[in-house]
Amino acid sequence: MAGYNRQSTYTDGDVINASDSNDEFDQLLAAFNNSSGHKHDGTAAEGPVIGLIGDPGVTTPINKVVVDDTNNRVGVFVDVSGSTTEQVRFQDGVIVPVTDNDIDLGTSSLEFKDLFLDGTATIDTLQVDESATITANLTVNGNTTLGNAASDTVTITADVASNVIPSADNTHDLGASGAEWKDLYIDGVAYVDSIAMPTTTVTDILDEDDMSSDSAAALVTQQSIKAYVDAQVTAQDLDFQADSGGALSIDLDSESLTFTGGTGVDTSGSGNTVTFAIDSTVATLAGSQTLTNKTIDVDNNTVSNIEVDNLKSGVLDTDLSSVSGSDDTLASAKAIKTYVDAQVTASDLDFQADSGGALSIDLDSETMTFTGGTGIDTTGSSNDVSFAIDSTVATLSGSQTLTNKTIDVDNNTVSNIEVDNFKGSAIVTESEGIGSSDNDTSLPTSAAVKDYVDTQITAEDLDITTDSGTIAIDLDSETLTVAGGTGIDSSATSNTVTLAIDSTVATLAGSQTLTNKTLTSAVLNGTISGTSIKDEDDMSSDSASHLATQQSIKAYIDSQVTAQDLDFQGDSGGALSIDLDSETLDIAGGTGIDTSGSSNTLTVAIDNTVTTLTGTQTLTNKTLTSPTINGGSLSSAVTATTQAAGTSNTTIATTAFAQTAASNEAVALAIALG
Repeated sequence: MAGYNRQSTYTDGDVINASDSNDEFDQLLAAFNNSSGHKHDGTAAEGPVIGLIGDPGVTTPINKVVVDDTNNRVGVFVDVSGSTTEQVRFQDGVIVPVTDNDIDLGTSSLEFKDLFLDGTATIDTLQVDESATITANLTVNGNTTLGNAASDTVTITADVASNVIPSADNTHDLGASGAEWKDLYIDGVAYVDSIAMPTTTVTDILDEDDMSSDSAAALVTQQSIKAYVDAQVTAQDLDFQADSGGALSIDLDSESLTFTGGTGVDTSGSGNTVTFAIDSTVATLAGSQTLTNKTIDVDNNTVSNIEVDNLKSGVLDTDLSSVSGSDDTLASAKAIKTYVDAQVTASDLDFQADSGGALSIDLDSETMTFTGGTGIDTTGSSNDVSFAIDSTVATLSGSQTLTNKTIDVDNNTVSNIEVDNFKGSAIVTESEGIGSSDNDTSLPTSAAVKDYVDTQITAEDLDITTDSGTIAIDLDSETLTVAGGTGIDSSATSNTVTLAIDSTVATLAGSQTLTNKTLTSAVLNGTISGTSIKDEDDMSSDSASHLATQQSIKAYIDSQVTAQDLDFQGDSGGALSIDLDSETLDIAGGTGIDTSGSSNTLTVAIDNTVTTLTGTQTLTNKTLTSPTINGGSLSSAVTATTQAAGTSNTTIATTAFAQTAASNEAVALAIALG
């Protein structure tokens, strides 16, 4: 043993003293001393180098470190399922695993701190759980995926020094709806099949000198704009026509169009607007004016809100003791009451019931009592007396049980009768058959009727052709429904179906009032709206960061070029224009308005259907709200001197009529009873 010198040599029969053993053991202790003992450094004095370190106390260790001087390496072995397995080798310039893709460096919970490499790290898969910083150049070969969720972001601080080319044509988008790039800067050529804005897609840039395609989905070149404008700028005429006077025209270079108001119409001009308005000689619907020399046909008009002080002086009688001998005055309510009270005295109320004979109540001193008989309750409240059946009487819709009753079906309606309510001999079932029960003393069931009908006739269809579409009704299984559409009511009685317009529809000859109606002159389809391409005919936004469609450029040029279009606008109908090359402005009179043209003058005047302030006309089908009537007379068609039962309540009683009626006791009794 290195570091140990034998102290004694023995042969058989020698005497071994204590000192011999002590010297021998002292040498052993010195050899294994932890600081001065033998070192196994390979020298003769210290012993050979130890080539194996393994499990303590085991002759054949499983976990061990073996120095392999043959292959010049050190192997580390561990226990794998009871077998010693070499895991890692340390050899010249490299630490290698024995088996490929088998040994991990650290775990998910026990990680090494820092890794310092001055060469190349060759890794099949690199997973960075937290963050990574690469300070030098980075080359990534193969497919590359950045992020695994839409919430992940990629920030590029450096400039891109190469082309950005998609892997497949017309497959991948740059941005998305709701996630759009902000600005696009291109210093070369942009090759785009189409540009889609929020509501418009631009598909082309056209070079058409005549702009014949007139497309709202294409842009236009500068050259075609110039060529189109140069071709359009020529002297034009304004062609127009009124209700009379024939076709006229204005040379826009040398003549002026004069708008002249006719009877009851004034014209005024301001800016680019010519206003036609009725003048002060015309009565309006809502204005306050005084009508002179007018006859109002009350049969066809409504005169409302007439007050007593609207009557002409001398028409109102306030004292009936002396009245005009003609039917040209009206009595006041007070005068009528005073006169009636003076003519009649307190009367009796005569009445008679089904029995008891004629009776009377002295209205001054007696009280009439309303008493309910069998099945009748009475209640009084304010000026009302209510008669109601009590709980002993059966109602039409209530649920009651009738006992010992005979119902005359000729004079009553019996409902909710079920088949099992009938006497057995009164019903003919399907199995019995209608053919064997040809009598008027029994009723067949639905099944019996169907079975009989099915055997007598074949299923047929009812073919119907309408203004739009053709239908067929299977008479065995379907029902034809005749329904009224908008403004149409349908009704059926007996074998007749009646279709009629309802109250929401105006008739040609009827008198109706139209309320909240808007008459729209035109509907424009295909307009363009968007944030980047504008379709503005007047280009009002004047933006240097938006494109204009070909159609809006054409419309704007047409409106700006001298002697091209005549733009105008009325009180309704929106903005309109006349193409001076191809169209004629027709100035037509609306309701109550006539137009005429002569030379270069257009005259707009009210016609004979309009009422003026001082003219003499007859009003028909008019409603006068809060009128003041001065002078005039009421025709015999609206006054009455006599009144008989059944006379229509469409006339006004004269003073003479009121005086005559007051003497009638029936009138006095009606007033007394309220």
